[in-house]
Amino acid sequence: ETIRLAEECRERFGSLDALVHNAGAISHVPFAELSLEEWRRVLDTNLTAPFLLTQKVLPLLSEGSSVIFVGSKVATVGVPLRAHYTASKAGLIGLTRS
Repeated sequence: ETIRLAEECRERFGSLDALVHNAGAISHVPFAELSLEEWRRVLDTNLTAPFLLTQKVLPLLSEGSSVIFVGSKVATVGVPLRAHYTASKAGLIGLTRS
């Protein structure tokens, strides 16, 4: 999907001034009951997708372009029943800072 999106942007616009990653997934699951499938769904949506999309559109961004990731305060405080969401948003902070 990210490859197709990057190609569509290249064909239609040639370049990009900004990339805003605002997609997100969340669920409320006790940690002891959190399945690997649900962990991956949330991490893939909230952390892996921004990484992949940014990497694919990087050639379309010129000097002065912006990449914006939408995070959450839970990344620094944590919230019960949302370990996977909190971890994904904390990872997004690290990705952004890097």
